[in-house]
Amino acid sequence: MQINVLSQRALFFLFLSVLLALFLHYEFLPVWVLVLSPVVIFWRYAIYKGKVKPPNAIYKMLLVFGGFYGVFFSYGLSLTIESAVTLLVAGLALKPLEVQSKRDSYVLIFLCYFVQSQHFLFDQGPIAFILVLVCLFFTLLAQVVVNQSEQSNSHFRIVTKIFLLSIPFMVLLFFILPRLGPLWSLNISTKSGVVGLSNSMSPGDISELGKSDELAFRVKFEGDAPPMNERYWRALVLDYYSGETWETRYSTQTDWSKRAGVSRDETYEYEVISEAHEQRWLFALAGSVPLQPNIGVTEDGLLTNKYKALNTFQYRAEAPLNQSNANLNLQADRAFLLALERQAYLQLPDKSNNKKAQSLARRIGADAQGEQEILDGFSEFFKSQLFSYTLSPGALDSDSRIDEFLFDSQSGFCAHYSGSLVYLLRSAGVPARVVLGYLGGVKNSIGDYYSVYQYDAHAWVEMWVEDQGWLRIDPTGWVSPERVESGIEQAVKKEFVGFKTTSKWIRDMRQQLQALNFYWNDWMLNYKGGRQQKILDSIFGKRDALSLFLTMSSMILGLLALLFLVVMGGSLLKKEPPQARFVKVYFKRLRSLGLDINESMTFIQIEDALVKRYPASKREARNLTNNLNRVFFRVDEIDFDKAKHKQNRALLLRLVKVCRAS
Repeated sequence: MQINVLSQRALFFLFLSVLLALFLHYEFLPVWVLVLSPVVIFWRYAIYKGKVKPPNAIYKMLLVFGGFYGVFFSYGLSLTIESAVTLLVAGLALKPLEVQSKRDSYVLIFLCYFVQSQHFLFDQGPIAFILVLVCLFFTLLAQVVVNQSEQSNSHFRIVTKIFLLSIPFMVLLFFILPRLGPLWSLNISTKSGVVGLSNSMSPGDISELGKSDELAFRVKFEGDAPPMNERYWRALVLDYYSGETWETRYSTQTDWSKRAGVSRDETYEYEVISEAHEQRWLFALAGSVPLQPNIGVTEDGLLTNKYKALNTFQYRAEAPLNQSNANLNLQADRAFLLALERQAYLQLPDKSNNKKAQSLARRIGADAQGEQEILDGFSEFFKSQLFSYTLSPGALDSDSRIDEFLFDSQSGFCAHYSGSLVYLLRSAGVPARVVLGYLGGVKNSIGDYYSVYQYDAHAWVEMWVEDQGWLRIDPTGWVSPERVESGIEQAVKKEFVGFKTTSKWIRDMRQQLQALNFYWNDWMLNYKGGRQQKILDSIFGKRDALSLFLTMSSMILGLLALLFLVVMGGSLLKKEPPQARFVKVYFKRLRSLGLDINESMTFIQIEDALVKRYPASKREARNLTNNLNRVFFRVDEIDFDKAKHKQNRALLLRLVKVCRAS
């Protein structure tokens, strides 16, 4: 059986497609994969040149096992999106060694298509979309070149035409068809999605987040936004203290039917686009209620999703205007603690070595009249000492860590202050808990939204007051008011890891790029359900489901028919070859000289008739006839390119000029 061997040009575009597919994933791919691909490509090119032999079955098997081992060495046995895609990319990198014929190249091309689409597992932004389109263009180019002869140079034109013809169909499918779950919403964890809060807190954990400039979420308000010192984004409530870490132990009920029901004039209505964090918790202001299904409200006032956020997730909610004095017990609709709740929020380690902290709490509690005076006593203690706020407080490793922080180091991050205050309040008999989330956010004035980064991670305290409910207390503000009022950049200027520049145009450019990314995500994530139905109603009017289905089906079939006619019509109405066009001009010019000639005559017969009437044109007529015979009838010069066309036109014009001059 004859095998269609690939040309050098086909191999070039195939190799380019492989490299572009790998380039899309360079951020997370192990180094060995990035090295493997160019090595295999050079190896395959050497095989094409005949300098080395193709690998036999044993070598191929060793390479396959080496790829599996490389993935195991990089990721272990954990199944993540990165490990799965790396295994697929490693297979793509090795595949060129097996590509010998057109049939083999088809497998490589479609594998490139699939690997390129996997880029959306990690990034769905506009830049990612453009990069994938560019890679798809060159992969389609490789597919066309594989099926063309070496003499053809129309591959760029063909691929460009295919892309342009596909745009209307793509737009129609995007706006018309129901939005199905994409491939990149698979329920598989991703190694890149673990940056952020965890469901436990040690004092050093949040300070490490304070050194990360990763984006946590973005939020857009309908109308005015709360000031900086009221933008507390609640995510987790921690009730159990082991002596080293704070955890969530008390189980609360979730109300999945709770929906916003108050007037918009009395609330902040906002929309959040959260980055993947592989957890069910959501970020919300105090007292928030969801504005969409599949989001519940727990008894402690948190918003929770039915599914883990394994990819970018968008949701809407509203919260009371009075955030500074919000009663966080709104979700429970009661002003008392149950016995189990009181026990959970007064819990202290069985063996506690923090004798100084307990002594301080007993002394302040004995002299105070009610919870507020107890809190005032602790506030005075913090303000009277030399406490400092820093991202690098040093480790607390003694058995009495609360005492070590309060009376020795007195240097810490928000987790130190919130954890120690909850310990003091509980020691004084006041139920309290640690709340994890984020504080603040940077406003993008172009997009009119706020970006909250990992360095905005924050911990604060909620204290129970009889007949009032849970009240927010932020001890960090006692030590570092600028952290609460102005943000972390002002609180730790030297340690701040976020974007810093004094150039206005660089800041503006960054804001414009971020706004573009925000609008892209907002549109792509939110174009479904109600928004899609609203657009369809504006185009087709309000119709029942069957009528709308028939209308859309007719539009799609009509567009397909139109594309078919454009493609077929283009092939039927192609321009004449340049040879035929020149012959028409040739006859037209000579007939304008009064010659009686027809298409059945040869070029030599036409030359004889011309010289007979215009003897002075003998040399020019001979030159043109020789040139035309060489172009039209010699096999080695059958290609009528632009240079030959230009030369023949010049000879014809000179011939006509000489004839008319005589």
